Amino acid sequence: MMKALASVSAVYVIGVPLALIVNIVLARWLPVEEFGQYSFAIAAATFLAVPVSGGLPLLLTREVSTSLLAGNAPVFQRVLTTSLVWVGGASLVVILGALIFGTYIMPGRSSLLMMAALMVPALGLMAVGEGVLKGAGFPALAEATRQLAVPSILIVAALWLLQGAVAEAGVMLQFNLLAYLFVGLAGLWIVMQVSKFPVRPLLPGRAHLQAWGPAMLSFALISGMTILSTQFATLLLGLLGNDEHVAYLRVAERGALLVAFPLMIINAIIGPRIVEANRAGRPALQALSRQSARLTLALALPVALILISLGKPLIGLTFGDDYVEGGYLPLVVLSVGQLLGVAFGSPALILMMTGHERLGVRAQATGLSMMMVSVTVLAVLFGADGAAVGIAIGLVMTKLLVVLAVRRDLGFLPGVI
Repeated sequence: MMKALASVSAVYVIGVPLALIVNIVLARWLPVEEFGQYSFAIAAATFLAVPVSGGLPLLLTREVSTSLLAGNAPVFQRVLTTSLVWVGGASLVVILGALIFGTYIMPGRSSLLMMAALMVPALGLMAVGEGVLKGAGFPALAEATRQLAVPSILIVAALWLLQGAVAEAGVMLQFNLLAYLFVGLAGLWIVMQVSKFPVRPLLPGRAHLQAWGPAMLSFALISGMTILSTQFATLLLGLLGNDEHVAYLRVAERGALLVAFPLMIINAIIGPRIVEANRAGRPALQALSRQSARLTLALALPVALILISLGKPLIGLTFGDDYVEGGYLPLVVLSVGQLLGVAFGSPALILMMTGHERLGVRAQATGLSMMMVSVTVLAVLFGADGAAVGIAIGLVMTKLLVVLAVRRDLGFLPGVI
C-alpha cells in the first residue's frame, strides 16, 4: 500500500498545483464574469457526464481487479467493450438533451451548455481508461492521465492565449474539449500497452449485463450525488446568471480542494485494497479504514489551518485582488467542511467495494437533499457565501449518514476513531 501511496502522492503533488495554476492564470486573464462563465461550463460538463461515465471508474476498478485475480480474460474484455459502447450511446443522448434544454429552456446559456455537452464523450473515454488502469494495479498511471496531462495542456493553451487572444470563456473551453479528447484517447492506448489480457472487443452476455447494470447504476448515482453535492451551487448560481459569485465560489473551491487532497490520494489507490481486506475479514477492513483516515487527517489539518489564517493574502497573491473579499469567507467555510469530511475517511468507497453500494446511495441521497435545500435558500440570499455554507452542510451530513450505514451493515465505524 505504501508504495502505491507514494506513487499516487507524487502524481497529486504535481497535479493539484498544476490545476491551481490553470485556474490562477485564467482568473487573472479573464474578467471576473467570464471566469464565472468558464467555471459554470466546466461544472455543467462534469454534471452532464454523470449518466455517461459516473459509474464507470468504480465498476471497472472492481471488475478488472476481480478478473485479474481470477485470471478471467473474457470478463475483462466484455466489461471494457460494454463500457465503450455505453459511452458512445449515452453521450449522444446527453448532447441531444443539452441542445433541447439550451434552445427552449435556457437560451441565454445555450452556447455554454452545448460546449459542456460536447465534452461528455471525451470525459467518458477518460473514465474508462482510469477505471481499467486502477483495477489493473496502475493507480498512479490512471491518475496521471487526468491530473497531469489535462492541466499541462491547459496551461500551455492559457499561456499561448495570453499573447493576445480575446479574453472570452468560450475560447478556453474549446481547448478544454481538445485536452479531454486527447487524454481520453491516450488513456485507452495506455490500457492496450499495459494490459495483461489481449484488448479486443467481446460482447457481454445477458448475465453480465444483469450483474453490471444495477451495479453501474448504483455507482453512477453515488458518483452523481457526490458531484452534485459540490457542483450544485455553481450550477445554480450560473443558471441564475450570477457569474461573479460563480467565480468567487470557484476560487474558494480550488483552495479548499487542497484540504481534501490527502483523501483524494487515498481514494485513488484504496479501492482494490478494500476488496482484498473484505475477503480477509471485517477486522482487516476496519484496520484499513482507520489507518487511511488517520493518515489523511494528519496531512489535511495543517493545510486547513494555513488557508483559514492566511486565506486573504493567499487569494490576493494567486488569483488577484478582485477575488479577496468575495472568495475568503467561502474558502474558510469549505475548508472546515472538507476537514470534517476527511476525518470520516472513505465510507462510501467501502460500501461500494464490498457490494453494499445501495446503502451508500440511500445515505447520500438523503444528504444531497439536505444540501440542495440549504444551498438553494442560502445561495439565493447570500450568493457565494451562502452557497459555501450549504455545500459544507451537505458534505458533512452526507458523510455522517454514510458512516452510519457502514456501522449498520458492516459492523464498524469508519474514520479516525
